[in-house]
Parts: sequence; structure tokens; C-alpha cells
Amino acid sequence: IRPLTRRCSSCRKTRGWWIHQASKNGVSSTWNGPATITIPDEACYTDGKPWTLSNASDEESGVFTLRDATAHSVNTVYAQLAIDVVPANIVNMARRLGIRHSPLDPVPSITLGVEEVSTLEMADAYATLANGGVRVPPYTIERIVDGDTEAFRTDRDDLAHLRRRQLGHHADDAGAQR
Repeated sequence: IRPLTRRCSSCRKTRGWWIHQASKNGVSSTWNGPATITIPDEACYTDGKPWTLSNASDEESGVFTLRDATAHSVNTVYAQLAIDVVPANIVNMARRLGIRHSPLDPVPSITLGVEEVSTLEMADAYATLANGGVRVPPYTIERIVDGDTEAFRTDRDDLAHLRRRQLGHHADDAGAQR
């Protein structure tokens, strides 16, 4: 969900690159990413206490651009960014990019990947980002035909063959573990 949070930071623009547009829209281009941070937003409270989170290691602290915070998975930067762009906007952006069916709660921790999203929907959202923000709904290819409209490959046959092979490999693995 982090790339969607970054994209959401430029919600007021429909095109362009996230980081460049984020700075144009008043979202800071650099962020303080301490090793640990407490977010005082009441929407994040657990058992009446503010949300405190950490990065994976102390080396992941300092001042970061959004690009560097993404590369180093700096949780404390993305928690702040989620608050800044408003979690409901992150959910709305996710829906527009292709995450249409997975339940998403508009909470700041959404940016850390706490919500379960189907692989197909994540692929759809990333494809939309890669396509400059233009969403093309995913579809399955059931068969491929040649110039004479003769089917020379059907995915269902290939899938059945792959399933048989995969089951065979799992059976081999199980036998090797005994």
C-alpha cells in the first residue's frame, strides 16, 4: 500500500510522478524518520494509548526523501505521511487504482500493509501506476488462436497440467521430509 500512499500524496493531480507532484502539492519532499515515533491521532489509539511504532532497525532513521523512505522501508515516515494525506484518501486512491473488493479500513497503519489485499488487486493497482494512472481492468486469457481461429493453447489445459506437476512436486517434497 505504500506506493498508493505516495500516489495519494499527489491526489490533487491526476498525472505526473508521485514524488515530484507530492512536493508540488505541499507535501514535504523530505521527512524526519526517527527509529521510533508516537502518533497522537486518536484514530490510532489502542487500549486508550497513542500508536507507537518503530522501524525495523536503528539504521533506518534520519531524514529521508519519499523515494529513500520507500527503498529503506522506513515505517515512521510512512506513518506520518498517512496522517498528512488522510487515511480515507489512501483508501479512495486504492479503490481508483484497482483495489475494489478487499476491505480497507481508513486508519493510518494502512500504509504499513496491515490490510489483506488480494494478489490480483495489488497487481491491478501496480499496473495502473505503471500505466501512468490509467486503469485497464485485468482479464484472463482462456485460449489463444492462430490465423485460422484454431485454438493452439488453452490456459485451462495448461493450468491442469501445472497443477498435476505441482502436486507431484509437493508429494516429492513431503516424501523427502519424512
